[in-house]
Amino acid sequence: MSRVTKLLLVEDNPGDAGLVEAALGEISTPDDEFQSVHAVRLGQAFEYAAETSFDLILLDLSLPDAKGLDTVTRMTAAAPSVPIVVMTGMNDQSVAIEAMRMGAQDYLVKGQVDEAMLGRTIRYAIERKKAEAEINRQLERQKVLNDINRAIASTLDLESVINILLEKVGQVFPQFGSMVHLLSPQKDVLEALAFRYLDAGSWQQTVPGENKGFNYIAAHLKTPLIINDAQNDPRSRRPEFLRRNGFVCYLGLPLIVNDEAVGVLALFAKENDAFADADIQFLSTLAGQAALAIHNSQLYQDIRAGNERQAALYEVNLALTSSLDRRSILSTLLDKIDQLLPNFAVSIRLYNGDTRTWEGVACSNMDEADWRTTASKSGSGITQAVVDAGKPLVIPDTQLDPRTHDQDFQRRNGLVSYLGVPLIVKYEILGVIGFFSKVRHEFTPQEVELLSTLASQAAIAIHNAQLYDRLKRANETLEQTLEVKSILTGVMAHELKTPIQVIMGTASLLAEGMCGELNQEQRERIGKIEAGSEEMLQLIESSLDMARLEQGKMPLLVTEIGVRELLAELESEFSETFAKKGLALEVNHPPLGSTIKSDRVKLKEILRNIIDNARKYTVQGKVSLEFAVKDAERVEFVVKDTGIGIKAELLPKIFELFYQVDPSQKEHASAGLGLNIVKRLVGAMSGEIEVASEVGRGSTFRVTLPREISTHLPQ
Repeated sequence: MSRVTKLLLVEDNPGDAGLVEAALGEISTPDDEFQSVHAVRLGQAFEYAAETSFDLILLDLSLPDAKGLDTVTRMTAAAPSVPIVVMTGMNDQSVAIEAMRMGAQDYLVKGQVDEAMLGRTIRYAIERKKAEAEINRQLERQKVLNDINRAIASTLDLESVINILLEKVGQVFPQFGSMVHLLSPQKDVLEALAFRYLDAGSWQQTVPGENKGFNYIAAHLKTPLIINDAQNDPRSRRPEFLRRNGFVCYLGLPLIVNDEAVGVLALFAKENDAFADADIQFLSTLAGQAALAIHNSQLYQDIRAGNERQAALYEVNLALTSSLDRRSILSTLLDKIDQLLPNFAVSIRLYNGDTRTWEGVACSNMDEADWRTTASKSGSGITQAVVDAGKPLVIPDTQLDPRTHDQDFQRRNGLVSYLGVPLIVKYEILGVIGFFSKVRHEFTPQEVELLSTLASQAAIAIHNAQLYDRLKRANETLEQTLEVKSILTGVMAHELKTPIQVIMGTASLLAEGMCGELNQEQRERIGKIEAGSEEMLQLIESSLDMARLEQGKMPLLVTEIGVRELLAELESEFSETFAKKGLALEVNHPPLGSTIKSDRVKLKEILRNIIDNARKYTVQGKVSLEFAVKDAERVEFVVKDTGIGIKAELLPKIFELFYQVDPSQKEHASAGLGLNIVKRLVGAMSGEIEVASEVGRGSTFRVTLPREISTHLPQ
């Protein structure tokens, strides 16, 4: 095949021009032909250069419309890609060097040029220009690679990375259309994300089988894919797109990371064989850089999305756990879901044990009246399917799925895709929360995981609210029962007092001989009747005190108390009973003037119970009573005995209702109310009671009270 070299000869001297043309004729051969076009002015040369593609320009430096080195500058600007050989009549090397610095490839001195030199100079100039162009192209592409590497390394935003990639491709190859597809792991298809130099109305259309087209093949082959005559290739899934844009050649470059394709960079040309090997190599390098940046962006997006999900779940959990009211919890839950999924409708059904149905309790973003009408008869459809599955259930189209018993309702409210998640606590399904999209939606694994976690949080909150409701109802029932019991106890105790007082009065008359003289045995029996009646009366008084305390009807009557006088009264009251048992009662009397502000009756009742309890459990030795001022705010009463003592493990129980340390001993037998009443009274008077004991050595009770108490009884 012959080679034709087209030359533009710019020379105003006919003689010089003729010599050059003659020399060109001499060196031309059928296989290597030189063709020239002659221009006598620089302006005329500009016109020829604009109309015809030349391989080289032979330029005279002295023309009618241009002189000297300015001629080189202007010609280079007009035809920057064409090599220039300067022709000069001066054998001046400095001029030649300056001309070459300004863009010329070589120079010739008129009159010193032969055919061989002319041919060699032309060939060398053309090759040097090509080499120079190739070097510049490589430098430009290297710069582009450096630029894109810096640019994509400066951001982790996926959209920015893709836009940078297409911008740089368009900068080097403005004649090509381009687009980026990324692989969706959930759908196993390539999704179009961005484009350049394409018809905006058709580039992102979804076509059935798109995941089997050119891009799919390039991604799975993991090598560049070139297709000429792409419009008629049977593998094309979008031939109308190619025809609309006039593309006939396709180049697909897989975006590979860790030997896996994450997407495809696709380029389209309007002529076949448009992609040279060097272009493909450069674009492959570019795609490799972009693939890594895209992969990093996806990782960053996943991490950020995960953090956002965790933050959202934390906020939801915080909101749900702030209340134990079920209605408030459901309202908060729907509000939070609406913030996360603003375009979704939500329904919540809970199991009703009385009706044994999945009762609709709350919904959002749908006609609530319509839903409540339908909810009463549709709980066995997709809700039951979720319950039967025991795990999240996805239904692509509820309007067509046979498990949907209320398809007309779905259509009226525009509900399409459905995700149902069971509300499970301790392996028990409390209900189902349903998420409905208003357009067909494929729930991703990440969405299912997020909504399942949210459902778990909601289930726990609802379960706690249900437990709270049950506990509240149980407490109300218990309070009513206790109130009835207290009233009944008070009534019975009050009614028992009258006949016992009659018995005690009659026994007293008999003991005094009012009904005749008694012998010794009769007097002893009458004494037992009096003792038993007195014990029964004390038991009734304790029961009445207990009933009053439980009903909160035992107000405090605060007065100033002389502590010395109070202790003296207790000493006098117990002296006879202690003497009968052979025990000593030692009272450490405080100084005169020692006073506190408290309820005298209740304080005396406290001390009386503790002293009598000490007497019962002391066989020999003594019981002591002391008073001390602890500090400016508190005083202390201490009762010590040398009795049998209490085991350490029993100490926490002695204040419990009806508890007795040793009920087998008749002397110790009681109803077990005394110390319980003591503890309640001490608490009512804003005080504390402590006990220390050692078996066989005795016990010590310490009652600490404020020096001045308030006048109300704490609940």
